Amino acid sequence: MRGVSYLVAVVLMVIVTIALGVALYTYFHGWIGAKTSSATAPEGSLVVEGSRG
Repeated sequence: MRGVSYLVAVVLMVIVTIALGVALYTYFHGWIGAKTSSATAPEGSLVVEGSRG
């Protein structure tokens, strides 16, 4: 019975490790993607008005 507990513990640790890796990947992928997309494509416009005098 002791071997079954060991096997369950190992399987749970692997599942938790994979879930943590996926969570970190999606967090950093979204964070880096948001930083690079905002740097290359800024929003807004610039209007320059001049007057002839």
